[in-house]
Amino acid sequence: TPYLYTEFVGYVMYFRDQIINTNEIGGDAGSRPVNSGKSIHRGSENTVTFDFGKFFNLSWNIPLDLIYTYTNAKSITYTPFPYVTNADGTIRLIDRAAYTFDEKFHLINNDTNSNSLPYVPRNVYTIALGANHKNGFYVRGEYQFIDKQYSDLINSPNESADGNRGIIPSVGLVNASLGYKHPVQKWSLFLTGKNLQDREYVSGRLPIGIQPGPFRQINFGVSFEL
Repeated sequence: TPYLYTEFVGYVMYFRDQIINTNEIGGDAGSRPVNSGKSIHRGSENTVTFDFGKFFNLSWNIPLDLIYTYTNAKSITYTPFPYVTNADGTIRLIDRAAYTFDEKFHLINNDTNSNSLPYVPRNVYTIALGANHKNGFYVRGEYQFIDKQYSDLINSPNESADGNRGIIPSVGLVNASLGYKHPVQKWSLFLTGKNLQDREYVSGRLPIGIQPGPFRQINFGVSFEL
């Protein structure tokens, strides 16, 4: 309708050669991006936008955006008896422990079938409210939530002492922007703020140890279109 837009998408994807990132100093599958075999991804992407300005016939557009993404990405390639084929065609089995212990002596099952792929948050949602006028002024504020993620294919639940393993905790961030875009001439001014709460959070564990997310940033810019 003139004031309501919705989009709902569901998908299932299969990968034969799933590339994942591993820790530089000794991940479970190697020390660089590696081929972890087969995987299956199930998910949905959903958007609802309601424009209060158009609904009430105002001079401003005031869109409320609700955006939600669900991703369930699983490994389905693990074999308990891994092997390599030699140049002469013979097969050599590879020794691999069925279970290991983490730094806190918790038992870890090394069978990665049905484990979540690393760096894939299950849920991501964004709530945003904006306003823009036909004369070119606009403003937008948003809250974005990113669910927890695993940093390895083993799905280690506990953070190691060196920070190289463990869950990446969920985080919620507040961002905002305002600016002016000339309705005829091709130039604009903008001011953006990211992580306005100045939250300290873990964004990843690659290549070595805890990698912090970006701190509060306030950026001003001018753009010209040729």
